[in-house]
Amino acid sequence: MKKSKKSVKKTTLSESDISIEDETIRVQSIGVSKEERILSKKNAIPLTAIFVSLCTLFLTVYQFYKIRVHNELSVKPKVQFSFLDAHGKNKSNFLVKVKNKGIGPAIIDDMSFIFSDGQVYTTSKMHANFWTEIFAKLNIPHSMQYNNITYFSFEPNSAISANEEVIILQITSDSLSMTN
Repeated sequence: MKKSKKSVKKTTLSESDISIEDETIRVQSIGVSKEERILSKKNAIPLTAIFVSLCTLFLTVYQFYKIRVHNELSVKPKVQFSFLDAHGKNKSNFLVKVKNKGIGPAIIDDMSFIFSDGQVYTTSKMHANFWTEIFAKLNIPHSMQYNNITYFSFEPNSAISANEEVIILQITSDSLSMTN
């Protein structure tokens, strides 16, 4: 088995290489490059600590970002519309309602009705006359509008709280069907 020879660098110090200041002996590095001093065994532990700290900082910032995204998604509203066309012995009931099944409030910016002929009615364009115009389009007489119809108008930027249910339109009549 061959023994490998290690080259040993011998350095001699002169008086100019050693100085004494405030009871501290300073020895200048002779023949050692700056890179060798930075990567020496003495600096390995601090450099490793800095690397681990930077990794930890990066992971912490990334985790805060993911938590923020999760929180934004978990607070989103989930709006559900439902329709009911019920016929009883004496009365018929047609109901349109909206419920927020999410955790956060649902902000209603606009509400639109689109008829089969393509005509669109929106609350943002005709706020005060919204339901009146729709009832006129459907040929619903005024007597029925005031006695048998309950409706709700959303103001711009209205909010529906979590688990709140709002009846948008309710029509009750002795003889009501979806065809008339």
